[in-house]
Amino acid sequence: MLKENQKSIYAIQLLTDAILCFLSICLAYGLRFFNFRGTHLDITSYMKLAILVVPAYIIIYKYFQLYEIYLNRTFLKEISKILKSNVFGILFILVFLFIFKQVEFSRLVLIFFVVINIITSSISRIIIQNVLHKLRNKGYNLKSI
Repeated sequence: MLKENQKSIYAIQLLTDAILCFLSICLAYGLRFFNFRGTHLDITSYMKLAILVVPAYIIIYKYFQLYEIYLNRTFLKEISKILKSNVFGILFILVFLFIFKQVEFSRLVLIFFVVINIITSSISRIIIQNVLHKLRNKGYNLKSI
């Protein structure tokens, strides 16, 4: 039973991170270009970038062990891993854009994306951790020896 619950929690976290990453890109674009009068790339260019960014961030989060279930992991360690993975992620994006000579993308959108993604990832982790803690206090998802 515990293994199935852990797989469910893993799937929920993975799906939540993918959705939040995509929404972070959309929100970053909206913040940067809302009421902007000059020329810029349209949202479809950023959505094409999101096709690369979302799976890359999932892989990076997995590499930094953000999907591991630790009952005793402190929130500061979790935030530290989120920060490290986002720094690594933005470096990946910048290298990718540099290699393929995609200079039209707004650096401000990318900065907004990282900040929004860190905040939303942290909030989602707090919510999931609190829900799991409450469920364990009620006797669910406990190890039977």
